[in-house]
Amino acid sequence: MKDDGPTREGSWSGLDGQSEVLDETMVASADMAPAPPRASLAPATKVSRYVVLYEVGAGGMGVVYAAFDPELNRKIALKILTPKPSGSTRDKPGRSKRERSAGQAAARLMREAQAIARLSHPNVVTVYDVGRHGDAVFVAMEFIEGLTLTKWLEQEERSLDEIRQVFAMAGRGLSAAHAAGLVHRDFKPDNVLVSPEGRVRVLDFGLARADPTHASQLSQVSHAVRASLASHDSDDDDDVPGDGVPQMRDFGDSDVLSAPLTLDDAVVGTPRYMAPEQHAGVGVDARSDQFSFCVALYQALYRQEPFSANRLHELVRLKQQGRITPIPSDARVPPWLEELVMRGLSPRPAMRWASMDAVVDALEQDREGKRRRWLGFGGAAALVAVVVAVTSQRLASVEKPCQDGASHFEGLWDEPRRELLERAVLGTGLPYAGHTWAEVERRVQADLDGWVETYRDTCEATRVRGEQSDELLDLRMSCLQDHLSETRAVLDVLAEPDPAVVQRAVAMVSGLPGLEGCANAEQLRARLPPPQDESTRTRVDQLRQALRQAGVRKAVRRVDEARTQVQEVLAEAETLGYEPLRVETLVALGTVLEQAGDFLQAEARLREGLWAALRVGHDAIAARAAIQLVSVVGDRLARYDEGLMWAEQAEALLDRVDEQGLPRGSLFNNVGNVWHRKGDKQQALSYYQRAIALRAELEGVDGPNLAIERVNLGNAQLALGQYDAALASYRESEAALRLALGDGHPQIAMAVASIGLVYASTGRPADALAQQLRALPDFEAWLGPDHIFVATTVSNIGIALRELGRLDEAEARLRQAQQLFEKSLGPEHPQVAACLYNLGRVRADEGRYDEALRLHERALDLRAKRFDEDNDELVESRLAIAELQRLRGEPATAIAAIEALASVGERSGLDPSLRGTIHLELARARWDAGQEVTRVRADLERARAFLREAGEGGHQTMGQLEAWDREHAVDERLRDADDPPPPPGR
Repeated sequence: MKDDGPTREGSWSGLDGQSEVLDETMVASADMAPAPPRASLAPATKVSRYVVLYEVGAGGMGVVYAAFDPELNRKIALKILTPKPSGSTRDKPGRSKRERSAGQAAARLMREAQAIARLSHPNVVTVYDVGRHGDAVFVAMEFIEGLTLTKWLEQEERSLDEIRQVFAMAGRGLSAAHAAGLVHRDFKPDNVLVSPEGRVRVLDFGLARADPTHASQLSQVSHAVRASLASHDSDDDDDVPGDGVPQMRDFGDSDVLSAPLTLDDAVVGTPRYMAPEQHAGVGVDARSDQFSFCVALYQALYRQEPFSANRLHELVRLKQQGRITPIPSDARVPPWLEELVMRGLSPRPAMRWASMDAVVDALEQDREGKRRRWLGFGGAAALVAVVVAVTSQRLASVEKPCQDGASHFEGLWDEPRRELLERAVLGTGLPYAGHTWAEVERRVQADLDGWVETYRDTCEATRVRGEQSDELLDLRMSCLQDHLSETRAVLDVLAEPDPAVVQRAVAMVSGLPGLEGCANAEQLRARLPPPQDESTRTRVDQLRQALRQAGVRKAVRRVDEARTQVQEVLAEAETLGYEPLRVETLVALGTVLEQAGDFLQAEARLREGLWAALRVGHDAIAARAAIQLVSVVGDRLARYDEGLMWAEQAEALLDRVDEQGLPRGSLFNNVGNVWHRKGDKQQALSYYQRAIALRAELEGVDGPNLAIERVNLGNAQLALGQYDAALASYRESEAALRLALGDGHPQIAMAVASIGLVYASTGRPADALAQQLRALPDFEAWLGPDHIFVATTVSNIGIALRELGRLDEAEARLRQAQQLFEKSLGPEHPQVAACLYNLGRVRADEGRYDEALRLHERALDLRAKRFDEDNDELVESRLAIAELQRLRGEPATAIAAIEALASVGERSGLDPSLRGTIHLELARARWDAGQEVTRVRADLERARAFLREAGEGGHQTMGQLEAWDREHAVDERLRDADDPPPPPGR
């Protein structure tokens, strides 16, 4: 059985100096201690009918003894767990906390017994009995002479073949558990035993839970574990009698494994080996065990940790980001085995192997290769025998239903197709092309592995398990074919050696729609029926594929090609007579027109498509149109309130079709953009956070799309003065983009330029300028010279140049940005107003006050058309005009205007940095107007208070305030005789 517990001294494990917390099994439960107290039993102690011989070892879930079973005359292993009295406040009246904890401990041990008892496999430990001994509970199981896998690896140098064989056997044990509908949740080398004869068994299923994907299978299982039980306490409605052990019953009706042990039983396992989703306490399934298995395999192969961290939060972050420790240069692990491990360590479950069976098959592939090579020397007779055997195998596989999923990939993702795609990507010669192809291949393969698994489950649900109707089978299979059609459209454009395609390749394959919708019966049944006429149905399918191809062309910025293709489809759809296709095409055309910058035409087409979709009951397409109208109307055309009304429409439609996937995430992001433009940064922050959480759940944490949404999050944090948080978001985005896209990819410019915004806001104009200049050529290469991202970057360069006093250069850049914004967004857009505002500040710095006033008045006029009076941008324009009035010798006029702004700030709670600037400018105006110095000092102190509240965002203005105060410390203005004398000094 187990040795004295996990060791951290062996060279293979690389655990020296690392936190032991990472190696202990933890149980997040209010009623169980993570490590139960040891129950020291002397030799000859009787536990039920078993006689204790000696202690073998202890672990996170109990103490193990060697014991003797006199009835069957055999040596067994006896696992004892003594519950710790809990501090739970949820105990029932009249029931002690100790009794409650005993019940919880018993239920947990019963869970282990039930889990293992349902398995009968040579690579899983056998359980004989479960019962109660005093306050403790026990499980009797087979006694195995041997070593834990940890000790086995440390005992001597193991060959690559030995490691593969042992892990393959452990993998078979896990696979057997998964086939029975169980997830181990605590797989690690200390929970694997290797006997002297080389037999491997997986044990310690105490944290096992029902795999939600096998729920229907589990409901049919009846268990036969038996125990000696006392009478049930009639006052207790739990399934735990007075002695703390649950009554046994047919678990086909109520499965202990399917029910939570406590409300807090969420995050369980051993941190070093837990999958990212397990740390988060969500979405744990068989692929989580696969991750743990690959952590242990990585340790065994490379004698180091895959995620090198000393603290739990560092470990979790590395796993979520997929940042695996570089492989040692002297490692002698073949590439195929390295790929096997790395795929199993993917942060996103869908990107791992489809099953433990697939992992074991891959582990054994090299041995099969050797066998085939040996057969090559075996003569004609051996060859004939092999051919016969292989033919029989193939015939058997054909007869076995639901195993033909991969056959659908012929011409889509077979070897010739992969070679063609690889040549196209690498043929562009881009510095990140190799990285791009590796990511594309990995992500597409993971997606299609998931497709095969879903295909098999869909087929078996009807053909094998008989739990699904033929009608639903057809709907789900149609949905799966649609997914392949989407994939084909992406791969078709990847086959073209075009730098613009390679730039967007990873984002496109990352954004392929998930397979979750193909399991949603309600959504599938709500789909509109296809045309009854077969020829019309065939043509509709062809035109829908053309729309998919147009969407991909739009994604790679071939907007003119996409628009032409969609318009051709629309022309035919108008005459075909199948209204759902016409509706889909109208919405597709609207999205293409938005990409082309024709926002008014985009709005018109999207509106037309939305109302037509509602008329025919095409709710999913109506929702898509409404989501896009939020972007076009609320963001691009800056009609904020109208955009938010479209958001309400979109959310209602998504609710009606029960859409919880990426369309809802797109809605959250678009609404965040509108609130950001409108000036409510807190609302924007909230929606960006919701968008990021949903995308992380659906796509994992390592995709470029999530990294871009983190830029939006940083923008909202920056606007709220949360500079450290914004910088962290931008840097995290930059790291994720580099990881997903490769160094040198132009899309990284989004994070680079955003970091420059933090520098600009915190008084570092030279650093801000450097970041923007780094980003500009990448934006131009990625998006073209006229894109609004290019215009925004040029504008930010002009602002930094003004801060550095390089006024002529600043004016040139700001004029360039103004022209780009007018071309893309129209002459009255708020972005144009921002350029006019900054040009006015340049003119004011030059002392050309009349020109500056005209620029600021024009900016104010544009902003007043879009914003409420308490909007920050509108207030800034009014303040700039008041400052110019003071500089032109009209301080009394300026005072009246600034006092009105101070009242707006008091009433609306403006940003504290802006309120500080208002009171500083009011102090200056009072001084120039000759008002009493006490009033000037009062406004200065109010300004100081607001700027302190603003933190780092107020530092620059605070510096200006202190400099002005020092210059005006002595009041030397002429006064009337009745005026009081100025105070001494300051």
